[in-house]
Amino acid sequence: MRKLYNIKIISKLINKLFPNLFFNFFHKKKARLLKLSSPIYILSFDIDYSEDVLLIPKILKTLKKYSIISSFACIGKLIEKYPQIHKEIITQGHEILNHTYTHPNNKELNPNNFFYNLSLKEIKKEIKKCHIICKKILNYEPIGFRTPHFGKQHNDLVYKILSELNYKYSSSTIDYMLQNYGIPFKTDTGILEISLSCSYNFPFTLFDSYNTRVGAKALFKNDNEFIKEFENTIIVLKNTKSFITHYFDPRDIIQNNKLENMCGILQDNKIKTLSYKQIYGEYSG
Repeated sequence: MRKLYNIKIISKLINKLFPNLFFNFFHKKKARLLKLSSPIYILSFDIDYSEDVLLIPKILKTLKKYSIISSFACIGKLIEKYPQIHKEIITQGHEILNHTYTHPNNKELNPNNFFYNLSLKEIKKEIKKCHIICKKILNYEPIGFRTPHFGKQHNDLVYKILSELNYKYSSSTIDYMLQNYGIPFKTDTGILEISLSCSYNFPFTLFDSYNTRVGAKALFKNDNEFIKEFENTIIVLKNTKSFITHYFDPRDIIQNNKLENMCGILQDNKIKTLSYKQIYGEYSG
């Protein structure tokens, strides 16, 4: 507990005094360890509600316009409800991550459960049922996983289950919380963990839908601030030749052309975009 308390104190000081310098340092260090010849970015989406599913066609249209390959964390129960829309994700060359069957603590599908309270047997059932749905309905077998709500909800026991089900990778952690500067790493079970990233002015806060929604409790007052933060983050990525990955919910990112602007920034900076599956191919050896 003491160690966690010290991290909180240090992060608050850095956020207040020199967040940009720390973010630059963090990614310079990551880049030196990764030894990449060019920067790499993974744009991913969590499809958590019916509202998100219905926006997938707009997402896919924008991604196609900018030739961006992406990863979609999808829920088995929503795949059952909207099979054709999910099939289009695969048809257009993107990947689907297993995001469990009901996404525990989901207001629409499973509001009274929490992933971290599930037994090992229940966790396995959630993951396996989503996999079966993907295979049966989409003729597609995911090899990647994302824990619902990740972060504090994530449990390392998941890796054992994923290994038993022949999965290859997960994206369920946050880069600054790891001692290896967020470099993809093999767990004891052989699962590759690819951690999610933060941003230029907020190096200790996940740059995601929850934190970046516009409002009093969010990081940004308006969409222009959000886009500027994304642009500054991508410039650091470009200059350091590092690796960054973010996730967003369609219902948040499609508003006011945010996704269109983000894709334009990636294109203008000539950033290589990959899926988690492609990154796994780089590290599987």
